[in-house]
Amino acid sequence: MTKKIVCIIFILTLASLALLAIRQEQINAAHTIAENHRKMIRLTQQIDQIRVEIETVTSPESITIQPIQELASHDE
Repeated sequence: MTKKIVCIIFILTLASLALLAIRQEQINAAHTIAENHRKMIRLTQQIDQIRVEIETVTSPESITIQPIQELASHDE
């Protein structure tokens, strides 16, 4: 009878350890997903910032057209 109880306790312990291992894997996966999400948001913000800089540099107000005299002198 005591062998059966010890065997049951041993099996339940192994099952508990297996469940804990699975739970830890789930926690690690959730952490990785959250970390990747934060990185994605940070990169999206950087892309948006670069787009604004490009639009500022290439906007019609910032592009200066050289006077015709200067262009004529370069052709000669």
